[in-house]
Amino acid sequence: MVDSLRAHNKSFALIDLGDWMNSEMTVGEEKSRFIWKTMEQMGYLLTPPGVRELDRWQLYRELIAQGPIQCVSSNLSVVEGGAESPIAPATRVLEIGGVRVGFFALMGGNEITTARPPDGIEYRTQDALATAQKLVPELRKDAEIVVLMSQMSTQETDDLVRRVPGIDVALYGRNAQWKERAEKVAASIAQQTGMRGQFTGELALIVDPDGRIVDWGSRNTTLDVNYPENVDLAAAIKQAESRAKEALKLASDKKASEIEGKITSERYIGVDKCQRCHEAEHAQWAGTKHARAFATLEKDGTQADEKCVGCHVTGWKRQSGYAAGSSDPDLRNVQCEACHDMGTLHSRTNTRPIREETCLVCHTGEWGKGFSFASDLAKVTH
Repeated sequence: MVDSLRAHNKSFALIDLGDWMNSEMTVGEEKSRFIWKTMEQMGYLLTPPGVRELDRWQLYRELIAQGPIQCVSSNLSVVEGGAESPIAPATRVLEIGGVRVGFFALMGGNEITTARPPDGIEYRTQDALATAQKLVPELRKDAEIVVLMSQMSTQETDDLVRRVPGIDVALYGRNAQWKERAEKVAASIAQQTGMRGQFTGELALIVDPDGRIVDWGSRNTTLDVNYPENVDLAAAIKQAESRAKEALKLASDKKASEIEGKITSERYIGVDKCQRCHEAEHAQWAGTKHARAFATLEKDGTQADEKCVGCHVTGWKRQSGYAAGSSDPDLRNVQCEACHDMGTLHSRTNTRPIREETCLVCHTGEWGKGFSFASDLAKVTH
């Protein structure tokens, strides 16, 4: 998620709120290196780690050690070889337009449980509320403006800023919804500008000589055709995508026979097999939009667009999951296993419980406008 802060004399600080790394198995490292290099060229100053960065810890550590983009993480530590150390400095203070702005970053306890650390790595978190209560008063001694970069849920972030005085700005980076304007939560300016790189958010602060915010405004915009492409960057992206496609083809050719041989491994089985035992549940599902999700892509001609297809099929980019042109099983649409996990796991582990995080994988950003977990879950519950 991209955001920028602007002080009263039109100076900018371009920052990212985490989860920018690419998660693809084969080409994820190459794409992540390209994204980081591009962020450096664009002048990004600061970023906290998100879950995606923790999943690729060795690469992330290598990149942040290079600079010039600084990392901040206030309640996370990493254990390697029995030694525990902070992932990054707990706070950072940047001068933006003559104003000293202090940043701290928190990850929620639920969010850290979704990280998949590499072998030999363990992550530990300190309580976010206790950390904020300790850090904010200390940070205010060195900074005129205090900014929280949140990798917590929206509700947890809202609760924290209500309970911890002194946070001037809260930037929401974990499954953030798109909101056209920033708003106030208690005494804090709360900024949510979506995710997936489809939006840009600008927050302007007018600060008096004593360091008080006397006025503010925001402009959160969809990155659409109204924003002209940078020709050089577009060419670099095209070259990177071409290299990635070639690497994917080579990997696919190499593993084709291996996948065929893993007939007894955990895999997706498709909605037709689920129906055999769950006729009533299948009938209810068949009347929902989930059952017709792929048709919306075919109508728009976007069924091959990787930015779209993952939320309209089952098992996207997972072993035995949806693959274009495959029909055995047919994994088009948002089927049972998209929410309940692979069918071969069902008899031993039961189904995955449906939590809000399950839905927010897709129902977020532009596609999360008006989404309510409580009311919308009732439409698909069976």
